[in-house]
Amino acid sequence: MSRVVKAPVTLPNGVSVTLNDRQVEVKGKNGTMSLHLHELVELKQEDDAIIFSPAVDSQEAMMHTGTMRALVNNYVTGVNEGV
Repeated sequence: MSRVVKAPVTLPNGVSVTLNDRQVEVKGKNGTMSLHLHELVELKQEDDAIIFSPAVDSQEAMMHTGTMRALVNNYVTGVNEGV
């Protein structure tokens, strides 16, 4: 597994993440952002962190997992700090 995928996305105070039917919604003081979670990616929330993992053992799943992790990390930064 790549090093980026292994790193959890840390949620700062005031930011919440909800997962509803593969729709990920990130809420913070600067608004709300959402995206559809790819079917090859699994997401698990533990306390103040989000952990991503591939649903199957394939290079394609790893690529999508890294992309989804980066997008959600950017969403967390955006709704918390803004531009």
